[in-house]
Amino acid sequence: MSGASNRPADDRTIARARELRDQGLTYVQIATRLGYSVGTIRKLCLGGNRTERDPRANWKTAAKRIGITLEAYTARREQGERWCTICRTWKHEAYMKPEQSQCVDCKGGAGKK
Repeated sequence: MSGASNRPADDRTIARARELRDQGLTYVQIATRLGYSVGTIRKLCLGGNRTERDPRANWKTAAKRIGITLEAYTARREQGERWCTICRTWKHEAYMKPEQSQCVDCKGGAGKK
């Protein structure tokens, strides 16, 4: 889309994009109408940046990836547990590296093939 702008969107534009989405327009139609890229419109309609989103938004995908139900995953997370992607076991948050998905026992990539 050659005419799309990368300029920051103001609150009025964000509200208009969400209103158009609620009316059933596609992201492409909204982007064309407002003069933004499709990616920018998608982000605006989905809630802006990641810090504004609910941290639980990805739990359904995570549960499916490790092969359990969303309810089981939610129960574990609410008990303070997180899934280690290296040793593939549940660990208490105190044993997990900050902002990472591996436990302190797996630091340095031990267990990776």
